[in-house]
Amino acid sequence: MTNRTDKIEVAVTPAEKNEIRDWVDANPDYTSMAMMLRTLTKREMADGGGEEKTQSASIDSEEVTEAVESALGDVHGRLERIEDSIAELDTGAQVHDDIEDLAHSVVEQLPVLDDPSEFESFHHIYSETENMDAREMAQRASTADDWANYLDLDVSRTRTVLTNMIDWYPDAKYAYADPVDDPRYEIDSETRRYYRVA
Repeated sequence: MTNRTDKIEVAVTPAEKNEIRDWVDANPDYTSMAMMLRTLTKREMADGGGEEKTQSASIDSEEVTEAVESALGDVHGRLERIEDSIAELDTGAQVHDDIEDLAHSVVEQLPVLDDPSEFESFHHIYSETENMDAREMAQRASTADDWANYLDLDVSRTRTVLTNMIDWYPDAKYAYADPVDDPRYEIDSETRRYYRVA
């Protein structure tokens, strides 16, 4: 399963950032900025051939790299909030059998808590990652990113599964995580942790 932990960062103007985000929102081929940027970057890297093609790819790669670095840098929290909103708006339109099955699978594996304050700290969880498989990591951290890694799904689709799960199962809840001031964790005030009420 894919475990993306490294980031590429680059500065762009507010207008460039908005232009990229608007293009992704209008393009049905991509579910998120991260997916679009990874796809286009890999496509450009795979293109080879003559001198003219190489020069063109080099120019395009530069632009795409800047967009990748911007999207995966300081806009992480905003992108997560946007994807949560999209998932909530699209709940009715995206209900399929596989989403229902995935939601049922996740709710059966959620940590059972009396209160979200009982969640383990991220520092404690991440200190034990060497001895932890993707399923245990998802259960203990219980963020959309960790469930996406365990389910081997795009994070945006996983958010749709989790949003439906909250709607369908009354004992399924989420709480906003306390921000973690450590770039390894990518935990900010927009990060949700999912659990079942005991």
